[in-house]
Amino acid sequence: MSAQAPPPQCRFVATPGTVGIPRRTATLRAILPNRNGQLKPGMLLSVTITSKTRNAPAVPELSLVREGDVSFVYMLDADQKAKRIEVKTGGRDGNLVEIISGLKVGDKIVTEGVVKLSDGAKVRTGKAKAGEAPAKNK
Repeated sequence: MSAQAPPPQCRFVATPGTVGIPRRTATLRAILPNRNGQLKPGMLLSVTITSKTRNAPAVPELSLVREGDVSFVYMLDADQKAKRIEVKTGGRDGNLVEIISGLKVGDKIVTEGVVKLSDGAKVRTGKAKAGEAPAKNK
């Protein structure tokens, strides 16, 4: 394709039965316009997938506690006590998980030791590591 031609728009179709849950991957089939026959079988293409920007809190994946299909985080109150909060999760980016509801930007959450934590327990805090609590925009 010519370097001056705009890139063709295409649509993606999920291939049934190819979602890889552990790695969060899926096999997709791209449907591309090929009016002039420029694309030939076996050709390789570079693809850029763009999506809308989302503005939502994101937390480290290890700060989530899962029970079945429900996710929780431990938020810190003014007395440094843990309060278990149900959250609805969205997309993932590396080790960060988008929080669709349940938290807002700036809420302080527990990012380590959540497995041993219980609702109302006093929490000792330390400095947050880069990319961790408090919740930040993704």
